[in-house]
Amino acid sequence: ILRYDTSRFTQDTIERMAAHLQTILTGIVTDTRQRVTQLPILTTQDQHQLLVEWNNTEADYPLDKSLHQLFEEQVAQNPQGIAVIFEGHKLTYQQLNNRGNQLAHCLRDKGVGPESLVGIFMERSLEMVIGLLGILKAGGAYVPLDPDYPTERLGDILSDSGVSLVLTQESLGDFLPQTGAELLCLDRDWEKIATYSPENPFNLTTPENLAYVIYTSGSTGKPKGVMNIHRGICNTLTYTIGHYNITSEDRILQIISLSFDGSVWEIFSSLISGASLVVAKPDGYKDIDYLIDLIVQEQVTYFTCVPSILRVFLQHPKSKDCHCLKRVIVGGEALSYELNQRFFQQLNCELYNAYGPTEVAVETTIWCCQPNSQISIGTPIANAQVYILDSYLQPVPIGVAGELHIGGMGLARGYLNRLELTQEKFISNPFAQGKLYKTGDLARYLPEGNIEYLGRIDNQVKLRGLRIELGEIQTVLETHPNVEQTVVIMREDSLYNQRLVAYVIRKNSLLTPQDLRRFLQQQLPAYMVPSAFVLLSASPLNNNGKIDRKKLPIPDETSIIESAYIAPRNEKESLLAQIWEDVLQVSKIGVSDNFFELGGHSLKAISLVSKIQEKLGQSLPIKQVFAHPTIAEQAALLSTVTPLTVATIPLVSAQETYETSHAQRRFYVLQQMDLNNVAYHIVSTLKIAGDFSPDVFEKAIQLLISRHESLRTSFILINGEPQQKILQNPSFWIGNFKDLDKINPDEEILETIAKERKPFDLEKSPLVRSKIYKLSPNEYILELEIHHIICDGWSMSLLAKECLQYYSDLAKGLQPSIEPLPIQYKDYAGWPNNLLRSENNPPNLDYWRPKLDNGQLTRVHLPTDFKRPQIKTFKGSHLSWTFDRETISKLRKICQEGRNTLFMALVAPVQILLYRYSGRHDITIGTEIATRSHPQLQSLIGLFLNTLVIRDQIEPEKGYKNLLAKVRQTVTEALEHSDYPFDILVEKLPVSR
Repeated sequence: ILRYDTSRFTQDTIERMAAHLQTILTGIVTDTRQRVTQLPILTTQDQHQLLVEWNNTEADYPLDKSLHQLFEEQVAQNPQGIAVIFEGHKLTYQQLNNRGNQLAHCLRDKGVGPESLVGIFMERSLEMVIGLLGILKAGGAYVPLDPDYPTERLGDILSDSGVSLVLTQESLGDFLPQTGAELLCLDRDWEKIATYSPENPFNLTTPENLAYVIYTSGSTGKPKGVMNIHRGICNTLTYTIGHYNITSEDRILQIISLSFDGSVWEIFSSLISGASLVVAKPDGYKDIDYLIDLIVQEQVTYFTCVPSILRVFLQHPKSKDCHCLKRVIVGGEALSYELNQRFFQQLNCELYNAYGPTEVAVETTIWCCQPNSQISIGTPIANAQVYILDSYLQPVPIGVAGELHIGGMGLARGYLNRLELTQEKFISNPFAQGKLYKTGDLARYLPEGNIEYLGRIDNQVKLRGLRIELGEIQTVLETHPNVEQTVVIMREDSLYNQRLVAYVIRKNSLLTPQDLRRFLQQQLPAYMVPSAFVLLSASPLNNNGKIDRKKLPIPDETSIIESAYIAPRNEKESLLAQIWEDVLQVSKIGVSDNFFELGGHSLKAISLVSKIQEKLGQSLPIKQVFAHPTIAEQAALLSTVTPLTVATIPLVSAQETYETSHAQRRFYVLQQMDLNNVAYHIVSTLKIAGDFSPDVFEKAIQLLISRHESLRTSFILINGEPQQKILQNPSFWIGNFKDLDKINPDEEILETIAKERKPFDLEKSPLVRSKIYKLSPNEYILELEIHHIICDGWSMSLLAKECLQYYSDLAKGLQPSIEPLPIQYKDYAGWPNNLLRSENNPPNLDYWRPKLDNGQLTRVHLPTDFKRPQIKTFKGSHLSWTFDRETISKLRKICQEGRNTLFMALVAPVQILLYRYSGRHDITIGTEIATRSHPQLQSLIGLFLNTLVIRDQIEPEKGYKNLLAKVRQTVTEALEHSDYPFDILVEKLPVSR
């Protein structure tokens, strides 16, 4: 049974998770030698959907053409259409083509041809567009040199690219480093260039030739040149022009620097579609007032920018005047939910979120944004394939984060002069022919097939040994109603001073760093809460309009195999066999039978240890039950053990009130947080057919309540601490009959019963009630409801057994034989508290402290469908399924080989599932355990629960059996120290919750 929080997960997600667990388990029993990373997780249906269905993007396009040829086709179709507009000057398609041709012929004379690299060092202008066309028509590839770049970076690009010719403008010539490259000033030298033929030069270019080399930042500090070919960019442009429905009636704004591939889309989507390109003045993107005026004046219909620019654009009051806009396309950085919402509140046009690294020809995926929708980067464009893979190049499940890998027609050739880096980033496609580009971006598939961008892999940092996703902190911060935008970084102000810093642009000037800290403390572990919050009026932007992190200010102060039967051979073995039969409820147990193969598990092992103490007066540590799981082995071991005097639990003197157990205290606090909450009720329903006497059943319950003080205990608060108050003769009666004979089917009956459930008042005993629902004259549903604070699952079994015995005796007219209990729950509650206060308990804490790294546990992130609600709702559901017999049979055999329990054998695949979902090697899970190791507690009704922490390190390169051995050791050791209350453990260790 998989229980889940419906406020965070959909049923589809949980069904997928269950299918993945079953697939892992099937892989394990098929071959236990497989490495953890090799174990299958995806179902056949998953694999087809992720690898085939969602990548079925093949489409026919005129991919035998080069970029400039597509432009020339538009010239032939629409020679007099306006091609370019700049500062009041216009060029028709024919005029632009003529000038581009003249330059191309000139460049041909200078030796420019296919694979030649030509620099272009120009401000935004008509000449810039002419320069691009001239280089392409000559057969060359352009290398952008941004006038805003520092001299050293320009020198690095010139040196690495080896360009021998640079197109520039007279006003910029002196700013270019002297490398010996020839400078051709298009403004100063145009008269000479104009003497060349305006006819289209003979095409020398193939789709496989270079179109441009754009330099991007490199991890070494030196820029790297990305070599893009005509085929890739022609595919992207042809698809997007159709997808965005760009026609000759449209006008596209050009504001992006040539050094960023967004400019390729702006310029050439216009020139090969017949639209008009509106070129903004140099530095025009920095002046939002100017941009708005330009959009309105020139009736721009398409506007492309990064989200940071869009944010500033929308903040301007005149942005609402841009009624001419049809579509706005953003890319280059993550689009936030808040910005998406604001866009639709202010502009009446379409918004697209496009994604594509420079290495894959501008755009790879596109999403048409919608208001009130989860932000996505959409699905792949034509002839592009997208795979989300783990670090071992295995596809990850839907919803699980992995590295985005891109294949298909848009891939660049690689990095100029960087063969090693090209081989590292452009890898063989394990699913099809060709290469894949490793983007370094984290993403996940959403259920409908769209992709959600999660940030950079290198946006993960390690602080004091803990891995932190900076993007997660930013995402949570941006859900604050008064936060507009955030950037979270790890600053290293000195070698030993690393800290998280959040930079926040707020909507409300009253928002303080203290408000933000409190907000995060409610949703994130302490180690993920930044130590400083810097409030900004605006984010510093770089030349492309992205946030310039280098300019962010320094913070100021502020889970049964039969064997031959061998009968017990001596008294010790006979006594152990009796204890085993009692614990396992199995008869005729041989001395060589395995405890765990007969149905034993961790809880029953605890019961076994307890009964051995009670019946034999000897102590058998629980780890020895796992190490010696047969009667023969245990008898031999016990023959060397000195008889143990089991200390009885002392009786508590009569008082008005009694202290609570740690488990009771936890449930009391939880209930007080929501007095109307019924999440902590244990409900049992039984369908009865035949004779049934409600009166007799009521008397049986009364006898139970009389025998067990826990069933007549209420809870009151004294001096800020909850106390137990025991009533001597509380009233109990069965609730009125309710006729349900008109309700069908059973699901509706149970739903009707659930709707009538009401919360208990912990101050009023008994915290147990019962109702009878009549289905027909001879058919009933009996409901028994008890608050968890006085009962647990083990207790419910005791209660049912005892109640049935009383009912049977009373129905026969007999007086039930009721033996007095040796102790009551109030005695137990005080016993561990006294032990904790004694000096003999630290060894338990000494075990848990290093095991849990003094509370510094790694957070495991599971992919959820919804954000965590501010207030816990307790709305949940469950999914039930049964593992097939063959799988469980094989798993039992694996257990037998290594003396493991089925519980251990199932914990390991759960840990593998969590590792494959989260990527975390350090996996910690919790499981409920009954704290009934003492013999006197075996037949007591009450709350005997503790949380057992199981923490293991996953070694991906090793197999399942290696992990199983770890789990076995961990579980065995944890059980040895399971008496230490989890609540106290959390208090003693600085565990982030």
